[in-house]
Amino acid sequence: RQTEMILRAASEGVVGTDTDGRVVLVNPAAAQILGFRASDLGGQELHPLILHSRAEGEPFPYEDSPLADTLKSGRKHRVRG
Repeated sequence: RQTEMILRAASEGVVGTDTDGRVVLVNPAAAQILGFRASDLGGQELHPLILHSRAEGEPFPYEDSPLADTLKSGRKHRVRG
């Protein structure tokens, strides 16, 4: 309950995934940034929603993504867009 209140109050977008990269939690700020309703994001694969292509327009393979690296290695990444 306290964690939920903190996530709702955070001005930065926060998204949590399971080990398969599917969204398990998302705060209102993240949903707004991503252009979705929070209720629509649960269970969705995060990578295709946010990192599907590079700035030049070419595909951004999941294997090269910060999300894949974090799920494999546990390393933290902060992604700014």
